Amino acid sequence: MLFVAGLLLVIGATLGVRAVHPAGARVVRVAALVAASAMFFGFVLMGSALYFAGLALTVVGVLAYAVLGIGLVVARTLPAWAGVMLTVSALLVLGANDQNERVLFVLPFGLAWLVLGALLWISAAPRNESRRGGVRLA
Repeated sequence: MLFVAGLLLVIGATLGVRAVHPAGARVVRVAALVAASAMFFGFVLMGSALYFAGLALTVVGVLAYAVLGIGLVVARTLPAWAGVMLTVSALLVLGANDQNERVLFVLPFGLAWLVLGALLWISAAPRNESRRGGVRLA
């Protein structure tokens, strides 16, 4: 159940990245849409008789996350290191295996999304232009 919750949260965050990027960042928007849809349908198909189609879609989704990270570096809407972190962590997911200790390769991917979420939250926060100074005591 934790895997399903984590997967749905990452898909939601991916669609959030797509929503906040301007139309000029076409690579980011397309990669986010491909990654989210490939991960969702890959997970759904892995539970059916079309296991290998689901596995292929999951690999496409992971590679789309790597492209999304590269797109974030190019678009410069977030710090470049955040895009590099997403790309490297997505490529590490390709080496993950849930049967042994290589399952830990998934942790950097989750941490990358935590950082991306925090950066998106900070960048989307409304700025109050009237308060330019420091803290005012009452």
